[in-house]
Amino acid sequence: MKTTLKISALILFFLSFVLGFNPSNVYAIDTNNVVLEYCTGTWCGYCPCAHQIIRQNIMPNFPSTVVIAYHGTSSDPWYPYSQTMISTFGFNAYPTGVVGRQSGIIDRSSWYSYIYYLASQAPGVKIVLSNKSYNGGTRVLSANVAVTALQDLPSAQYNIFFVITENNLIYPQNHYSVCGYSGYINDYVHDHVNKYAVDAPWGSMITNGAWNANVTYNIPMSITLPSHVVPANCDLNIIVYKYQPPSITSNCNVQNGSRVAVNTFPLTGISNNNTISPDKYTLYQNYPNPFNPMTKIVFTIPKSDYVTLKFYNVLGMEVATYLNNYYLTPGVYSAEFDGTNLPSGIYFYTLTTKNFTDTKKMLLVK
Repeated sequence: MKTTLKISALILFFLSFVLGFNPSNVYAIDTNNVVLEYCTGTWCGYCPCAHQIIRQNIMPNFPSTVVIAYHGTSSDPWYPYSQTMISTFGFNAYPTGVVGRQSGIIDRSSWYSYIYYLASQAPGVKIVLSNKSYNGGTRVLSANVAVTALQDLPSAQYNIFFVITENNLIYPQNHYSVCGYSGYINDYVHDHVNKYAVDAPWGSMITNGAWNANVTYNIPMSITLPSHVVPANCDLNIIVYKYQPPSITSNCNVQNGSRVAVNTFPLTGISNNNTISPDKYTLYQNYPNPFNPMTKIVFTIPKSDYVTLKFYNVLGMEVATYLNNYYLTPGVYSAEFDGTNLPSGIYFYTLTTKNFTDTKKMLLVK
């Protein structure tokens, strides 16, 4: 399989560079949304190299790729949400990943070629959402998910797996010089972070047996978004794959994937801070408050600007800087503040831009 894949990838590269073949055009036509699931960590100095591959190579050429970042290990603030998936995949070297649940665990240097190849293949199913809604009061995300076979699929069990990921998360990231910088970067923005893998690790069954072309299964979806996510920054990721436990890294071929921004779901129910939009500069109160040792600080930027976010103790001494005149594009951002190394007490955080400044108080209780 790997030899065939490499040959096919070489053929695609030949078409791209010699004949002017554009892989992103094929991707749009085929609508085979390849799934990349990988392990990363804020402590991992090599992981920014993987983030660069995703941001600079994969997403510009294959913009509908479903990317899910499973954060480990225990020192990472988002590890609790990914512990089950990391264990099931068997990730132990960072950063490594699995493409289409058929590549096996591979190094970051091989991700693009696998995605390049799989994106040119006909998808096994089509995924269509209807009756979409998001209740701003209850935080329930609802839809009917219709999954239709586009070809005769071999007899097997096929599952559907829903994952909520969050973008625009600000948290310090270790960085090795091979990735362009040496040391921790405080103003690092994390994307595709797994925050809720529904029915992890396998999802739920769609059908078991032969799945003939044009046969559609309708799956009612109702997901309550966790309180620790900002809905405006979240994506709903859907994976339809061949269930073949205990493996999840190979021979579990993804039939198609889908990524839908939560903010595209029509809003119902009570409108409150669950429906934050970046139409003005706003610094929100941290949550939880009091906290120990982690808390989330949400702020909005209505236009591209240089932003500073600093933290102080009651004596006015600076205890942390997460953004230091850092250029951000318009959006909703979340900073995960870690008070592990600080004593209990009152602290202040200040957001500053060229035309805006605001300060709020928070309480660390250990």
